[in-house]
Amino acid sequence: MVVLDIRMPGMDGEATLAAIKARDLHLPVIMLTGHGEQASAERTVAMGACDYLTKPVDLDLLVCKIQEAARSRELAGHQREKRVAAAMRPLAA
Repeated sequence: MVVLDIRMPGMDGEATLAAIKARDLHLPVIMLTGHGEQASAERTVAMGACDYLTKPVDLDLLVCKIQEAARSRELAGHQREKRVAAAMRPLAA
């Protein structure tokens, strides 16, 4: 799970998101910014961010979004396991 700011020194949040997704497409990333813009939200969600929140963020909302992203990842992992199990065949005796 990554909570990532949009504006950072060095590499901005969008470039960081792209680098994260290149390494792990399924890692949940929540974008967080004090400078929210609709275009930025649309771009980062299209790039794979699971949510886009503006600062100051309500702490309960952030916790809820983190829990949702964690559950989503768990469900995705469970579905991948099912697909692998479905492809397996028992060894002939």
